[in-house]
Amino acid sequence: MVDYAMRRIGARTPEQFARLVIAAQPAVAANTGAPANWPYQWADDALQASKLAYADVAPGQASIQTSKNGDHYRVWALEVPQNYPVPSSALAKAQLTKGGYHLASLLQAIWP
Repeated sequence: MVDYAMRRIGARTPEQFARLVIAAQPAVAANTGAPANWPYQWADDALQASKLAYADVAPGQASIQTSKNGDHYRVWALEVPQNYPVPSSALAKAQLTKGGYHLASLLQAIWP
């Protein structure tokens, strides 16, 4: 989804992606409270985003896989709707954008 999100805005590299996102001046909610508590806010937000990302995804058939050391385990294929890449790439872009801005805020809080 990240590659698709990059292509949708015309970026070929992560650096181009960052420049294009920053140039668009996205609205990113500011962190609140003490910096030590920010990761909890980010995790809560990411959980909400994951619910959106997988809302229309259903488990498909299970298959048996074998690990390098010979252990067997089950893997379930996922069935996704036809239009899955479009909303999912938009969500990936939003989450990457928030992550970048949150990291910048944290670094500024640590080294003002």
